[in-house]
Amino acid sequence: MKFEQVKEELLKAGLLDEEKSVVFATAKSLPRGEYGLVILALNDRFLTILDTDFSQRIGDILYEIPLRQITAIKSSDFVFNPYLKFNYDEFRYYFARFGDAKNFINALKTRTAA
Repeated sequence: MKFEQVKEELLKAGLLDEEKSVVFATAKSLPRGEYGLVILALNDRFLTILDTDFSQRIGDILYEIPLRQITAIKSSDFVFNPYLKFNYDEFRYYFARFGDAKNFINALKTRTAA
């Protein structure tokens, strides 16, 4: 599936809003021990983490995190090693190696600060 198709499917499902803030990332640390390729999707209320694979198939929703409850965001949009870490419900989420890191991180920080 092409990236634009992924965006449209997530928009139809209500997991994105008009800004279409979505990235593919590598999950390094999630509460139930999942790891590997995931989709991070933002709308005005939630950060949704979905399973995916290298064909960019949209898998199951792994987590739906209320934006107002995300704390302690740390990130880097350095081109060779972007990462995103944050806390929610007493767990530290960690993602690495994702495209369009700068725009996604800025969107997340703006929405969690609102």
